Amino acid sequence: MNFFCTDRVKTDIEKLEKKPSYSNLRLLFYEYLVSHSKPQDWKSGSRLCLDNENFHFIKRYFGGSGAYRLCYVLAIRNGEVTIAGVYPKTGSQGSSNLTDEGKVMILNEAHDGIRNNSRFKIKLDSEKKSISFELEEKKENEILLISQIEKKKSKSKRKKKK
Repeated sequence: MNFFCTDRVKTDIEKLEKKPSYSNLRLLFYEYLVSHSKPQDWKSGSRLCLDNENFHFIKRYFGGSGAYRLCYVLAIRNGEVTIAGVYPKTGSQGSSNLTDEGKVMILNEAHDGIRNNSRFKIKLDSEKKSISFELEEKKENEILLISQIEKKKSKSKRKKKK
C-alpha cells in the first residue's frame, strides 16, 4: 500500500502535534497506518460519497473513542490511499463532524492532489514509530494521461446527451 496526503493534512498534523493534548497524533497515525497495510483494511468506514467503483471517500476513527477522525480517498485500482483530512474529535481544536462544505473542500483537494501529483507521500519510520512526509514527484506522462482520460469522458457525456 502507498499512503499519501494533501498539503492540508501535513500542515494540520504539524500544527496539532505542537499542542500537548494532541502530542500523540503522529504515533497514533503511524500505528493506524501500520495496522492497515492491505487494501481490504481500508474498504470499511462511513462512506461520505461514492465517486465510482474505483474511488471512495471514507471517514474512519483512530486512536480510540473520542480521539481522531480520518477522511481519505481510496483508489482501489492503484492500491493507494490519499488522506484528505485528519482532525481531532475533542479538545480545543476538536470537531464533532465535518460540514458538507468541509467534505467537498477536502475531497476536491484530494482529487486535485491525485490528478496533479501534488500530494505528499507518507513515509513510515519503524525505528521511531513515526511518519514523515515527502513531496510526490511529478510524473508528466501520468498527468497527460489523466487529462486525456478526462477529455474522453467529457466527450462521451456530451454524445450521450445528444
